[in-house]
This record gives sequence, C-alpha cells and structure tokens, in this order.
Amino acid sequence: MKEQTKQMRSANTGPIYSYLSKYPSQALAGIFSSSSFSPLLFSSLAFLISLFAAGFLISGSTASVMLAGILLYLSAVLRCAAADYASSRPKTAFNDLFNAVIDILRFTLFFSALGIHFFNNLGQQLYLFAVIIYVSLGLFVTGKIGNQVAAKGQTEANPQIDEERATSHTATRKGSTWSAWLKMFFGLEQQDTAAFLAMICCLAGLTLPLFWLALAAGLFVTLGLVSAGRKNKSGFSMPDPFYFYMAGIVLICVLIYQMDLQTIAQSLKEVGWGALWAFATAALWVLVNTWALSVLMHHKVPFKTVLYVELTGNAYNNILPLAGLGGEPYKVKVLSEHVGIDRAGRAVIQNRLIHSMTGLLFTAMMVFTSLALVDLSDELFTFLLIGGCVAAVFSLSIGFVVMSSAPGKFSGYLLKRLKFLKEYKDEPLPTMTFLSAVFWQVVGRSCNLVEIYAIYVLLGFSPGFPDLVLVSTFLSITGAVFFLIPQGLGVNEASISTAFSILGYATTLGLSFGLIRRARVIVWALLGVFLHLYVMFRDRNKKPLISNTDVAESKF
Repeated sequence: MKEQTKQMRSANTGPIYSYLSKYPSQALAGIFSSSSFSPLLFSSLAFLISLFAAGFLISGSTASVMLAGILLYLSAVLRCAAADYASSRPKTAFNDLFNAVIDILRFTLFFSALGIHFFNNLGQQLYLFAVIIYVSLGLFVTGKIGNQVAAKGQTEANPQIDEERATSHTATRKGSTWSAWLKMFFGLEQQDTAAFLAMICCLAGLTLPLFWLALAAGLFVTLGLVSAGRKNKSGFSMPDPFYFYMAGIVLICVLIYQMDLQTIAQSLKEVGWGALWAFATAALWVLVNTWALSVLMHHKVPFKTVLYVELTGNAYNNILPLAGLGGEPYKVKVLSEHVGIDRAGRAVIQNRLIHSMTGLLFTAMMVFTSLALVDLSDELFTFLLIGGCVAAVFSLSIGFVVMSSAPGKFSGYLLKRLKFLKEYKDEPLPTMTFLSAVFWQVVGRSCNLVEIYAIYVLLGFSPGFPDLVLVSTFLSITGAVFFLIPQGLGVNEASISTAFSILGYATTLGLSFGLIRRARVIVWALLGVFLHLYVMFRDRNKKPLISNTDVAESKF
C-alpha cells in the first residue's frame, strides 16, 4: 500500500507536498475515506474549482487574478487528497484515464484563461494567437497521454519524452530535472508545485512571465512527446501528424490576423444558439454512414451497436491527429465481438477505403456541377476541371482496390502482426454490397449540403444551389489535397473564404462559416467521447454494452 501511494504521489506531487500540501491533503483524504463516494467525485470537484479559477482570470480585475491563483492551488490540494484516498481503493482503467485527462485539462484551461486575460486587457492579437497555440498543444498532449493511459493501463500519465530535445538549449541542468519542471505546467508531474508557483505569481503580479513560461514549457513537452514516439524508428518515415496539425493551427492564426475580428465576433454573436441547428444536421450523415457500414457487414451487427461504434470511433478520429484514423482500431475491437476479429477488420478497412473513394467521387461531382452553374474565371475553370478529372480517376482506382483482395490481405496481415489471430480467411466483397455501400456513403456526403445551407441561413443569407455547390467544391478539394492536416485545420477556413470571395460575399464571414463548422466537429467529438466514457463507467462492473454473440456461427 505504501508503495502504491508513493507511485501515485510521484506523478501528482512535488517538493511543495512535503512541506505544505500534505497536511490538508491527508486530512481531506481521511475525511473522504469515511464516505462511500468514488475518488472521481473529488477529482471532478478539483476540476470544477479550476473552472472557477479560469473564470476569475478572464474577468480581468487584480483581485480576481489573485483569487484565481488561490483557487488553482486549492484544486491541486484537493486532487492530491483524491489521489491519497484512491490509493486505498481498487484501481480501474476508467479512473486512470479520467484522472489523466482532467489533470491536463485543468492546467490547460487555467493558462489559456490567463492568455485571454492579457488579450482582453492589452488588446494585442499576439496573445490571442498564443492562446490558440497553447490550447492546441494542450489538446494534443491530452489525446496523446489519454491514449497512452488507455493502452497501457498506467495509474498516472508520466510520459516518456525526448530529454535531449527538451533540454537542448540548457546544458547546465540534467535532463530529468528539466523534464519534471517542464511537464508540471501540463499537470503531468508535480501538480501542486505548479499550482503553488502559479498562485505566488498571481499574488505578486508576475502573471505575464508565468504565461510565456507555460507556453514555452508546453511547446517543449509536446515536442518531447513527439520525438520520443519516433526516436527508435529507422529508415524513411512520414513526418509526425503533429507537424501537420500545427501547420493547420498556424494557418488559422494567419487567417484571423488578416480578418476583422469585430466583424467575426459580431456575426458569431448574431448566430448564437441558432448554431445548434447547424450542429444537428450532422445527424443526417451519421445515420446514413452507419447504415453503409452495416451494409458491409450484411446487417449481422445490431444497428444501435454500429451507431455507437460510428459515434465513438469517429469522435476519436476527430480528436487524435492521425489523419482521421485514430478510432479505426477501436471500431474493429467492438465490432469483433459480433462478427469476429477478421471480418470486423476487413469491414472497417473496406469502409475506410470506400469513404476515401466516395470523397473523391463526390469532389468530382461537385466540381463538374460548379463548372456548369457558376461563372468562373478561365484560370479557375481550368484548375477545377483538372482537379475534378484527377479526383474521378483516383476514385475509380480506389474502387478497383476495394473490389480486389487487397483490403482482405492487408487486414489479415495487420491482424496477424498484432497477434489478434493466427489464421485469416479472405472473403471477397460482393459487387452489390460494394455498390450499395458506395451509394449510401455518397448520400451521406450529399447531406453536407444541408449543413452548408443551414449555416448560410444563420449568417443571414438566402443561398441558391450554386452557392451551396461552390462551397462544397472548395471544401472537398482542400480535403482531398490536404488530407494529412487533421480535420483540415486552417485549409477548410481558407477554402470557404475563397469560395465566398468568388460568390461576392465578405471573406470575413467565410471565416465565421468555417468556425461554426469547426464547432460542430468539436461538439460531436465530445458527444462521442462522453458516450464512450458513460458506457465504460456504467458497465465497468457489469456485462459489456456490446454483448458477445456466437462468433463461430456468424457468417456473411
């Protein structure tokens, strides 16, 4: 028990714990132990207190900033107490994942709110860009560490980072020492020390250097995580998705710099809660795409299960910066409980290939429709014509690959390499099943026009069909060309602004358009993650949500 407690404290506490924090922490842990509540309740309270701290920071007054620092330290003490209390209870994978995620988010929210505080008071866009970058780093680290904890079942997130990268500019200190100091600004180590330092800076009026220190530490930690993940790789390899992710973030900052922020803010304010109507349109293609995946499995899996897989799996696709593939292994895992690991793997790979194929096919359809309906310059007409023809050719090529034995062979190779199975039986995809899946995925992509129409209306326009098609055309082309940038960060907003310019609308409203779509992605991703966490929490001591069927008797 002592060893377990020591391990938990090593990740969550620092020297401040020994001299200050341990007294209230242990007292609170004693009070908690007399209750029947889960330690997660007290971790959640710590997160709630951090939210209040962030709110006080944004409000702007000196007294509010001082109070925010005190609240952050109190939240750290409460989190330490929750860890002490948890050390006497059985540990679960869900608790590990929950704590790892909210620990990072607590500090990400606090330092982001600090940057917003400076932006509001100083009015310099530099701080707005710094906040965007810091939030992006925080979300990346959250996904990275959350994935590590979920995969390895670690009690606390204590990531392995490339010490040489993290300390390359400071030869006078040992890498491990600097690593600990850097990681604490994301709540990965010595949380109470980081919170105590933030409190002292808030009380002493030193919040400006604190913010830039947190941003620099966040950058070094993130680069260290990326470098550690690729340090042992040899030979040629693609650049880490992180760099494409950050390229999109930088492009968004450039677009914001070139736009009138007041116009953007006013347009988004006028939209208000009406944006929920635009968010709701995503349900159309979610249901249609779910049906398409069900078709590939010959409806052997209950539709509600496939819908659950689509919602949660695509949520991780959107969150994890892996070119939209982060949730596919999870889909295979859940679906395999019904149709076996080989068939589930083959269906998911076929579905992903058909998704790519219909993306290019839909791009060609929108391009040729735009050429017929929209008055374009000769240069743009030629560019789109070439792009549409190329998309059509690649779409047909992917279609031939799907109908071949390649998806099955690749699925079998991958599953055997991962030691999920020893033998693999390949089964070709029937032509009618393939055509049916293609049809429904094209219908699902067409549903995106409904969202485009809804956002047009929210922004005060009465769009014609050509207006819808041209925006869809530019979104489709940029999505195909810049597929390595997660969720088309930056390039989607730029493409919409370009389409708005051609149609004669203000390009600033094009950015507002893109931000509403970006908010929709976030809302549905959070919905999927919360659904997954709810199911994990509900069923951790029960039978799984997805009950096993007789896999041996399940045949296509």
